[in-house]
Amino acid sequence: MKKTDFISEYQAKDMLADCTELLKLLVSIIKKSKKSIKN
Repeated sequence: MKKTDFISEYQAKDMLADCTELLKLLVSIIKKSKKSIKN
């Protein structure tokens, strides 16, 4: 296994984790906004 392959794989996992965090954030924001619209 090449060093570059390992690095790119690591970066991909890192980006995936970031995307997951962003999605969670978006979902919580959407839930909050839906609640505020109802109120």
